[in-house]
Amino acid sequence: MHISPDHKTIGWLELDQDPNEAYPYAFTLVLYQNGRLLRKIDAGIAVFWDWEFVNGSRRVAYSRGPTHGGDNECVLQDVHSGQVLAHWLVSSGGATPEWAQGLRF
Repeated sequence: MHISPDHKTIGWLELDQDPNEAYPYAFTLVLYQNGRLLRKIDAGIAVFWDWEFVNGSRRVAYSRGPTHGGDNECVLQDVHSGQVLAHWLVSSGGATPEWAQGLRF
């Protein structure tokens, strides 16, 4: 669980256990603000590897990718609108964007 730097929002990764896997994986990022569900972010066909708040509690940055490694990506998303603001493919070889530098991927 993380608490936003401005202490307005909390979030955590929901873990799901696949009976064919040894470890649970995170497929959903849950965000609460003022005691109510603010947003659930789905990892799609990937799993979450890491996440953090960016710009107080206004944005989240997260890394996601295949369960057993591969082409991971980092995403910057607005918490309130759900709009994806930026994404970066780790395999692109370019410099890591500032908003993704604190993520494990």
